[in-house]
Amino acid sequence: MENNLIDLIDFKKVNVLLEGFNKLTGFVTAILDLEGKVLSKSGWRQICTGFHRINPETSKNCRISDTVLAGKLAKGEKYHFYKCLNGLVDVAVPIIINGEQIANLFSGQFFFEEPDKDFFIKQAQKYGFNVQAYLDALSKVPVVSKDKVITSMDFLLNLTQLISEMTFHKKEQMELNKSLRESEERLRLSTELANVAVWEFDFNKNEMSRSKNHDILYGLEWQKKWEFETFLNATHPDDREFSNETIQRSAATGGPELYTFDFRVVYPDKSIHWLNVVGQIVARDQTGQGTIARGCLIDITDRKLAEKAREKSERTFSVIFNKAPFAAWLSHLSDGSFLEVNEKFEKMFGFSRKEIIGKTSLDLGMHPDPKDRENSVALFKKQGFVHNLDMSLNTLTGEKREFLLNSDLVEIGGEKFILTTANEITERKRVENELKLHREHLEELVKQRTQELEIAKTRAESADRLKSAFLATMSHELRTPLNSIIGFSSILLQETPGPLNPEQKKQLGMVKKSSHNLLSLINDVLDLSKIEAGQLNVNFEKFKLCEIINKVVENCRPFAEKKNLELKISVLENVETINSDKRRVEQIFLNLVNNAIKFTLQGSVKIECKRVNKNIIVKIIDTGIGIEKEKIDLLFKPFSQIDTGLTRAYEGTGLGLSICRKLLDLLSGDISVESELGKGSIFTVTLPVEQSS
Repeated sequence: MENNLIDLIDFKKVNVLLEGFNKLTGFVTAILDLEGKVLSKSGWRQICTGFHRINPETSKNCRISDTVLAGKLAKGEKYHFYKCLNGLVDVAVPIIINGEQIANLFSGQFFFEEPDKDFFIKQAQKYGFNVQAYLDALSKVPVVSKDKVITSMDFLLNLTQLISEMTFHKKEQMELNKSLRESEERLRLSTELANVAVWEFDFNKNEMSRSKNHDILYGLEWQKKWEFETFLNATHPDDREFSNETIQRSAATGGPELYTFDFRVVYPDKSIHWLNVVGQIVARDQTGQGTIARGCLIDITDRKLAEKAREKSERTFSVIFNKAPFAAWLSHLSDGSFLEVNEKFEKMFGFSRKEIIGKTSLDLGMHPDPKDRENSVALFKKQGFVHNLDMSLNTLTGEKREFLLNSDLVEIGGEKFILTTANEITERKRVENELKLHREHLEELVKQRTQELEIAKTRAESADRLKSAFLATMSHELRTPLNSIIGFSSILLQETPGPLNPEQKKQLGMVKKSSHNLLSLINDVLDLSKIEAGQLNVNFEKFKLCEIINKVVENCRPFAEKKNLELKISVLENVETINSDKRRVEQIFLNLVNNAIKFTLQGSVKIECKRVNKNIIVKIIDTGIGIEKEKIDLLFKPFSQIDTGLTRAYEGTGLGLSICRKLLDLLSGDISVESELGKGSIFTVTLPVEQSS
């Protein structure tokens, strides 16, 4: 601390004071730190500077004298006189700052009486000084009275006090400045971390001083000048008038000192942010008009979003609660009194909301047996919930009904409540009682019900056949105009009637493609309907299966090449002629290979064919998207697709695989599938080489 305090002393100014003191009194002065280092000096005698301080032996005597003086002062003496070892008189005054001695102010190099020349001649001879020069320097040392020295020392004492006070005040000021800077830095960090900006606005100058994060809260880069118009322009258009009126009302004569409001700002990316401003008029002119406002600004976007989300949640809960298809109510945990009931509760039990709130179910006489409520309360206290509890409850009219109750503990606004839902099971209970009563006649009832089911089954099958027949007829009727549309669109695209512009070609191409897709759908529907109606005939003949497979592959190759897929065939030599329906076999494999290509994004589709005993086994293997195990059973159901919804990625009707299975049933064959999601699928078709008679 000593070095720091010494560093605070302005020695240039001190030297001016000491030199003035030397000229006025003839006394020499010096300031030495506690280690004897000379910090400042003025008017030193030649006998010291030219002799004593430059000779090693006499210089050592000087340091000893300084140390002795410093030691005397350290004991608390006001000042101390001392005859140095070199024969001169010195005096010292301590420099004390805030109770701590940091240095000493020395004066001296004089005599209280005429000096003993013999002593100084011997000293000159002892230390090798030029005797005459040494005596000349001695003659310049003044002889003063002790009273004069004491008067001068009192002046030096006041001077050291002045130096001490100046240094202490400087130290205090530096510490205050440091504390202020640290405080300002803490304030800056805290406001920035808390996303709070501070500001001061001068209405007369129309300018604002503000923290560095102020403009960031508006979504802006730092503005060179922030005027009132800058604030209004940065504010959301719908909030400008209200914000301006609030500020001007507070700044007006007689207006409130404090104001606060929430407002919106629009960031450059068009996002909306909410800010809260708290301001105070801290200065007014003679008329009472505000001149200076000071305040803070905070981003409350998260809070506003949370409030909006909470309001939405509360509205959603209110809608769900009131529109629920079952009775529901909130009750106080302490006494079970009703806090809120929904509309279904009012309708189901006949009580109005006004009659219910604040009362308990016992108050309303809703329990045929009050012990039921006691038991349910005890169970809730034990478990913290009650689920699937059968209970009888009375309506307003006294009608007894049966309910299934579920109660759970919920927390709203820091307070705990019981949320209870009630599903009426009066009818179920009645049926259960009837079943109990008719248990003895179960066989008769089962027989009666079985007959009813048989009749219903017969009617359903008849309706299904009629549906299939109708679909088959309608599909046939629809194909005729579709073929005409496809034919005419093909003729138009050939530009036989005349040239077409690009847009007309594009639209006709879309008509033709859509017509083909619709025709394919109708053909699938027709095939399925004929199969289900028993009207599809199969024509068995002998043919080479490998030719059919090659034909299917060649038909599908453009589709595969378009997707950069490798299409491979592996047919063993033992696969020769089979006896089956050539057209339907081709239809089956064309459908399966097309499906494999459609659902494969990269990799390959491979067809493997071999004979095993009396059957031909054909595998269609792809590296496509695969199928989840739990959805494989849906594959062969009519109109069923794994990829469903308006945003599904793959076209199709969901009839292809269903038709394949039904055709294979007619051909005494079979189809199965193995698949792993994300890795691909293997469809295995089994066909008999010969049809059994």
